[in-house]
Amino acid sequence: MLLPAQIPQHIAAVDMDAFLALISALMFVGLKTQNVAAENLKDYFVNCHPGDQDFDECVRNGINSAKHLMPFGAPEYDLPPFDPFHAKEVLHKRSGPLMQYKLRVLNVLESGWRYSTVTRFKSDLANQKITYEQTFPEKFLSGEYEFEGSLVPVRVNNKGTFNLTLYDYNQTTTVTRRRRDSGIADGNPLTVRIENTGVRDMKIYISNLLRGSTVLEELMGNVINRTWRPFFPLFRPAIDDMVSSAFTLIFSRAFQNFPFEEVFTPAR
Repeated sequence: MLLPAQIPQHIAAVDMDAFLALISALMFVGLKTQNVAAENLKDYFVNCHPGDQDFDECVRNGINSAKHLMPFGAPEYDLPPFDPFHAKEVLHKRSGPLMQYKLRVLNVLESGWRYSTVTRFKSDLANQKITYEQTFPEKFLSGEYEFEGSLVPVRVNNKGTFNLTLYDYNQTTTVTRRRRDSGIADGNPLTVRIENTGVRDMKIYISNLLRGSTVLEELMGNVINRTWRPFFPLFRPAIDDMVSSAFTLIFSRAFQNFPFEEVFTPAR
């Protein structure tokens, strides 16, 4: 990365708060725990200056050092706790000649973030974008679902609850700050794209899968948990789309009033 004096003029002209808004997408760790009043988020990033050669590595190390703060949030900065995080509703639709459906996932709780590790962090100042790779020893999700659709020639209309555990789960997250003159239709200043890049194993339970037949549902659950791997690539795009939509909303709301300039300062 170029040193401050070497940054081209068109990059240096990018407004600082827009760039810091991108970096803030990683700063879901909260500012302090209830027992350590002096602990502050910016202490972990005091040496991370945009434009420095080691900026990306500094941010990566800071995130990993501060991840134990994720469950506490930062009320003074309007940052909610992030582990677990809550998504009220996520909607996914798919339409095709042989299959069309609408899946609503409600009251989703996702946990395991405090145990994750950011293995790579890359900032792109000119394009107001960051990309980071992350690994989770275990990630847990639970919530409710409503499914309406047709898988020719079968019509399906069902709802229930679910819980899912992912083991050695890896993902790549790309966060882009929309430019102020882009005309934001949905009101979200950030666009988040999350892609699964690998998982060693998973366990899933879905209630009312077969209209309440407990014995058959347990049998079907065992089959799914033993044979999911060959079919996972078929469902991965839908999962990525749903998670990306949820995090676009969560990140945009969480960081819309965050004072970025207090956490990151330009190199002197």
